[in-house]
Amino acid sequence: MSRVAHDQVRQLTALLRSSSDPFWRRLRDLLSERGVSPPGAVLAVCFPDDNSFEFGIVVAEDRSVFQFGFEYLKRPRSEGVLSEWEDLTSRFRATPHSDSIEAALKLVAQEQAG
Repeated sequence: MSRVAHDQVRQLTALLRSSSDPFWRRLRDLLSERGVSPPGAVLAVCFPDDNSFEFGIVVAEDRSVFQFGFEYLKRPRSEGVLSEWEDLTSRFRATPHSDSIEAALKLVAQEQAG
């Protein structure tokens, strides 16, 4: 796992957990609706993948890994929806984001260990 991946995961997770930006507030609500607790979740990847779409991968407290698509076409970001939700837990190592996911899993374990 690279230091860059580790730092990126920490930065994204801080935004997920505490940013007041409408995107992050909405994402917290949507993750909660899917059973993922934002205060314990770690964001492995999140980036714009189009002018109205964010691609992301989140690791839940139970170490489940989910890929999501946040879409806000013809609506404000504060009203975006999860247009994609895929469980990657058993196959994340085969993705191009495995380094960031490994860093996220390590952070979850560290936080649980205290």
